[in-house]
Amino acid sequence: MDPRKLGWRATGHRAYAQGIGTKGKGTAMYTLQIEHGVKDFEMWKGAYGADPLGRIRSGVLAERIFRPVDDRHYVVLDLDFASRAQAQEFLDRLRSDVWSTPVVSPALASGPKTRIVEQVVGGTGA
Repeated sequence: MDPRKLGWRATGHRAYAQGIGTKGKGTAMYTLQIEHGVKDFEMWKGAYGADPLGRIRSGVLAERIFRPVDDRHYVVLDLDFASRAQAQEFLDRLRSDVWSTPVVSPALASGPKTRIVEQVVGGTGA
């Protein structure tokens, strides 16, 4: 199945599926998970698309965007990084440079909930 049809988006020159396929045993993947309410999804999508922090430059390997089926004013994101430090640095910059500035985050309706998680089992469950 084509990963582009599953809501995954490759950032940069390598696709997320390729990143998983080339991962060796013991190689960690860190995901910054973000969720928050939005005033208007299209407005949020435009602000997100403007990419004020430069996701690729900041080490984002892949991103996935979700919306709950019963709440069109809520967004859930997964941003994948090769290191925990990259994920933490990006989160710190989101807090200081984006979420604290209404002009940069005009569609934000509620305070973001965040966490950094480490992949401990591959996509096949092995």
